[in-house]
Amino acid sequence: MGCEQAELNDRITRLERILSSGSGPGTGWAQRAELAAALADRYLRHGGSEDDRERVEQIVAQLTVDEDMPAGQRAMLGHLRNAVRMLSTMPPALRCGGGLNLNPEVLQQAEEWQGKPVAAPAVIDTGSLPPELRWVGEALQASSRMLSEVARDGEVSEATSAALNDVVVPPDSEVGGLLRGLVALVTPQDRRVAALEAAVAELAGGNLLRPVLQQDLARAILAGGDGGQTDTLRRATDLLEQAAAGMEDPRMRAEAEGMLAGALVVSAALEQSADRAAAADELARGLVAAAAAADDPARLGAARFLTALTGLLRGLGEPGRDASAALDDLLESISLLPVGHPLRPVAVGQLGAVLSDRQLIDGLLANADAAQALLRRASEAVVERSGTDAAFFACLVAVARIGRAARVSDTAELAAAATALRDGLDRVPEGHPVRSNLEVALRAAELGVSVGRGDGVPPAVANLRQVLSGRGIAGVSAGAVGTLVGSLDVVAGVVDAEPGAVRQALARMEEEIENSDLFPHQLAARRALLGKSYLVAVGSGVTNAVDRAVEHLTEALGLIGPRRGDVLRTDVLRDLSVALWARGDHLEARRTCRDQLLSAGTLVLLQSGVADALDTARGAAAEATRLVGWCLDDGDAAGAVEALELGRALTLHAATVTSDVPGLLEAAGHLDLSRAWRDEAAARRAGRISASSDSEPDYAAAAADLRHRAVEVLQTTRAGRRLLVAPPPAAIGRALATLGRDALAYLVPGGPDAPGWVLLLDEHGVVTRVRAPLLSLGADDPLTAFLRTDRHGESGPRPWLDALDRLCEWAGAAAVAPLLGALGDRPGSGPDGVCRVILVPCGPLGTVPWHAAVLPTGSGEVRYACQELVLSVAASGRQLREVAGRGLLPPASDPLLVRGPDESLLGVTDEIDTLADTVYPSAAVLGPAATPDQLLDRLPTAGATGPSMIHLGCHAAARSTLEDSRLDLAAPLSLRTVLEHASGRPANAAGPTVVLAACESDLTRLDADESLTPATAFLAAGAASVVGSRWEVTDRPTAVAMVALHHFLVVGGLPAADALRAVQMWMLDPGRVPLPGMPPRIARDARKRLLADVAVWGAFGHHGW
Repeated sequence: MGCEQAELNDRITRLERILSSGSGPGTGWAQRAELAAALADRYLRHGGSEDDRERVEQIVAQLTVDEDMPAGQRAMLGHLRNAVRMLSTMPPALRCGGGLNLNPEVLQQAEEWQGKPVAAPAVIDTGSLPPELRWVGEALQASSRMLSEVARDGEVSEATSAALNDVVVPPDSEVGGLLRGLVALVTPQDRRVAALEAAVAELAGGNLLRPVLQQDLARAILAGGDGGQTDTLRRATDLLEQAAAGMEDPRMRAEAEGMLAGALVVSAALEQSADRAAAADELARGLVAAAAAADDPARLGAARFLTALTGLLRGLGEPGRDASAALDDLLESISLLPVGHPLRPVAVGQLGAVLSDRQLIDGLLANADAAQALLRRASEAVVERSGTDAAFFACLVAVARIGRAARVSDTAELAAAATALRDGLDRVPEGHPVRSNLEVALRAAELGVSVGRGDGVPPAVANLRQVLSGRGIAGVSAGAVGTLVGSLDVVAGVVDAEPGAVRQALARMEEEIENSDLFPHQLAARRALLGKSYLVAVGSGVTNAVDRAVEHLTEALGLIGPRRGDVLRTDVLRDLSVALWARGDHLEARRTCRDQLLSAGTLVLLQSGVADALDTARGAAAEATRLVGWCLDDGDAAGAVEALELGRALTLHAATVTSDVPGLLEAAGHLDLSRAWRDEAAARRAGRISASSDSEPDYAAAAADLRHRAVEVLQTTRAGRRLLVAPPPAAIGRALATLGRDALAYLVPGGPDAPGWVLLLDEHGVVTRVRAPLLSLGADDPLTAFLRTDRHGESGPRPWLDALDRLCEWAGAAAVAPLLGALGDRPGSGPDGVCRVILVPCGPLGTVPWHAAVLPTGSGEVRYACQELVLSVAASGRQLREVAGRGLLPPASDPLLVRGPDESLLGVTDEIDTLADTVYPSAAVLGPAATPDQLLDRLPTAGATGPSMIHLGCHAAARSTLEDSRLDLAAPLSLRTVLEHASGRPANAAGPTVVLAACESDLTRLDADESLTPATAFLAAGAASVVGSRWEVTDRPTAVAMVALHHFLVVGGLPAADALRAVQMWMLDPGRVPLPGMPPRIARDARKRLLADVAVWGAFGHHGW
């Protein structure tokens, strides 16, 4: 309490004592009037209570009828009562001190006061006031009405605004500017800028309200619809600079400086101004220091948000600058800003935007998923406060979806995301700073959809060009936009066969490319786009188009740098290789294409889960096929093998090597990375990694760059580099020798106008190429016909069986006959002299039952491939090498038999019972209640080798997704779950034999060259040898085949591939007899003729040892 207030309280106490005694001198109207004035003073200037106001009302009411009181004094008391009544409509915090209090805490209290019930403002008869005081009464009455309306309605009526503006203030008073300022502060948005401008103009430079109004004017300008225009931003930043300089209160100055820093960041981004970015950074760091000194977490969080923005901006603009510190600032700001703080959802949304952009650069699909989750959270948090902000964040969610869908070539998802963005744009104002960016994203997505569907491409190109030619793209230079427009003009010119238009567009792009950009990655993208445009223009009459394409693409590659796993780098390498081949630089083209495949493979390895790995791997085989063709054209068979390995089974490789990474990181001295990798893999296996919005996410985990950091370390070690490259032919040859195989044959299909090839690799790593003219696929080849024939169609199974017969005849003539010719008379390595060959069938050839291929004999005799060769299949030489390195457990040492839940499969029951009684009397048996976890827990782990043999008799299904492709136990065991379990297996530990006596357990409907089947998934999860089926099988014949398989495997002591071949030869034998140990029902079925049908004996194939 100040001295003045203490003296006032003493004075009131003294007057009250005199009046209560009634005996002091002058206890009439004069003492009562003095007490009323003192009470009013305490109420108005020192936060007096409502009791003070009520006593003023009572005393004045008594004195106005006191005939002894002079008339002039009665009038003055009336004015005093009116002032008290008017100011009683204000919150106490605002009226303390006798004037407008602009302390931030007071303004917050005033904000909370709005909407509370208040008494109606006093009605003052200003006409009875003296002329020199009349304007004061009019001002008080209008101000009182304004405050009352704000409290009641949240806005001021036009009549009250007009009344305040109409007050005639003496020329030498600043009250006019003050009144105009009060009006402007509560004026609706559409009229606020003009009102604030008029108020600022009337206030002198030293007026305390002037900087407040300047700040609000800047806010109104930015919110008025042109916040993205350069001139508007500059005007707002100028006003904020003046406001911050004029603020005396530190909190208010910090708020103005925070707004100024934010405006400078936006301005720097839009103008690509390094100076403005540096100014914003300096200002933001000052705010951090001030907030830290004040020990104010919320202020520090807001300041850290600003340093994050400036750091991210400067990280983009300055080559070599590490932006990780900016990301750390952003994470710290989220942790400091309390829930409910208006800036917190903005910071969360900014993190989502950063991850969305990062996905476009580094290709990690997990970043796109996290971005969508965070942006949805931000949108939901601001929806009640600002519909525009909520719509903006919703649009960013759609943009993140578009980026992800475009990366994995998912046309359906791209169309859905475009629809979501279109809906969101309807709720974003026309003048929003980045609305033009959102419109460009929408038109680009629509073009992508048109390309994917092969329809409507020219109008989609025109629509994108139109929006680019309008307001451009915020934050992207006019030159960069010109490059985008030029590329579209080149495409249109080529489509319309207008060489002149193509040449003009390229000339414009050449002129604009010299205008440097702030961001090196943007400049690289411009160079890449110009190079690609020249590549598109080849054959359109453009001089030296190929040379110019090579020049610009090479420059783009230099700007990007050597880091593998960069999306733009991968794309540039692809285009550059094509341009080099077109120019005749074949060797350099092949080297560049190899680098592109290595970069693409690294992107797959970087993904956080098998679903993302599969999405990223799609299309890699097509890229590899181009390099295979180039290598074969140049006579480089070993190069063709490397190309095939770099482009197939990438998801399996990623799942397989995940368990090797922690040990390699430890060996390289990076224990923290090793631990983080293990923790992330364990969390994924346990299902703890999700993008659920029901709980607060782990923001640091979402922003972590674990996988890129790990791969960068691995690239520095010899063992780590082995994970990223294809195994050389010599290494595959050594794996063949380890497995006791004689050769590996890649079956490479041709097209309608190109022959197929068999690439034969022997145990010494020598590769021989064999032309296979009939191994070509088209619209009507037997394989295509088989794949489109429904086994359960209206005509029954006969059409499918006929298609299978034709497929087997074609397979023998097209591939196995050339293979046998290449093998010649070489003896096999086994005691029987039969060659043991592993096939790597490429593309849809993986569906063919190669052991059932019918060999052309010319004599009418039917001979199958299994009668000439011991055949296995492999997803890739790389997976084969991994399997060869882990060893095989003796099948009978610790077997496990698993019966599925379908009790109607009597053949499965007989099969399991027979195996338990005859072949595996010591086996553990899991019955119909067996769960996926019970099975997975028995696979090899760091602490246990697991069973030596696992036999599963159950239903299975191959579907179009990893989740729907499954084995049916008590609950479905998805292909995704099996693959992700691979991260927990010990590297190089000996594995079991796994027999999948289930339908479609070695069939894929996902991506042919990724070879993702339950059989290959179990290999990735630690098995060493797997048997599975290519199509649906029936339970009773399958039971006979499985009992026979285990008989030859254990009793006969044959390797699994030889045991399966023995079963097939036995089933083909018209004089077959039941095998020893077969119970009566199995033995009876063993004599049936249908066992010799290819649909029965030919269903199962083998992988691994």
